[in-house]
Amino acid sequence: MVIEKVDFNAKYYSYEAERAISNCICEKTKDKDEIIILCIGTSRIIGDAVGPITGTFLTENNVENVYGTLQRPVDATNLVRVVEEIKDNYSKPYIIAVDAAVNLGTSYLIGKPQFLKSITIEDEAITARSWDTKNAIPVGDIGITAIVEYGWYYNFQRRMESANLAVIYNMSNIIARAIKSALSKKIV
Repeated sequence: MVIEKVDFNAKYYSYEAERAISNCICEKTKDKDEIIILCIGTSRIIGDAVGPITGTFLTENNVENVYGTLQRPVDATNLVRVVEEIKDNYSKPYIIAVDAAVNLGTSYLIGKPQFLKSITIEDEAITARSWDTKNAIPVGDIGITAIVEYGWYYNFQRRMESANLAVIYNMSNIIARAIKSALSKKIV
């Protein structure tokens, strides 16, 4: 269930988007102790780099418990192992999953172009998957998804490979700053 959808012109930074996402995260994590940020994606495909770029921004700003950066991505090749590692290392992990997505004509977003270039926050696990969808796995207690492109299944990979890097950078920066802000509010 989508609890928040933040629309903005993704070519430019949006403080309103950052504030909306931060408030939503703060509300959902207010009584949680072990918050883990799981940033999913690969640095080899521009459109799929939202997670690793977000994770890198977070670690550069000394946010703890971040999995998935440009240097150490969490993607289809190691996602299951990383989720198991998190469950082994924390007694009650509350996972904020961050991932990118394409507005596919075959998805639940069909007929909803307003989701393009937006960030959605779901009050449930998001399904992280590889191109072939064989390794689909639900992850997270809340999911933050950046809708970076649109298309149909047959051009899904091409759309991700040709995504606008400025848009990916801004979306990642907004998500990272929102998470950092939300976690800072918990400490104060």
